[in-house]
Amino acid sequence: GKQYLDGRKDCDVLLQDDKSISRSHAYITVGVQDRTKATNLTYRPTIVVKESSKYGTFVNDQRLTADVETPVKEGDVVR
Repeated sequence: GKQYLDGRKDCDVLLQDDKSISRSHAYITVGVQDRTKATNLTYRPTIVVKESSKYGTFVNDQRLTADVETPVKEGDVVR
């Protein structure tokens, strides 16, 4: 899938005004989640936290684990 790096500096998604964001904070990957039928693919964004993120990344107040893909859905709050 397509991967975007978010952070405060030199990233695809810049979040410059928040000091709780690392320079290279987390990857947001959009890819194929379900391949049960080749003609019926489901795309779901996932977040992968870089190990260097010292401030943490949260989905619905749940801290994410480094290098573990976490699916997100409409209505989820990512901070």
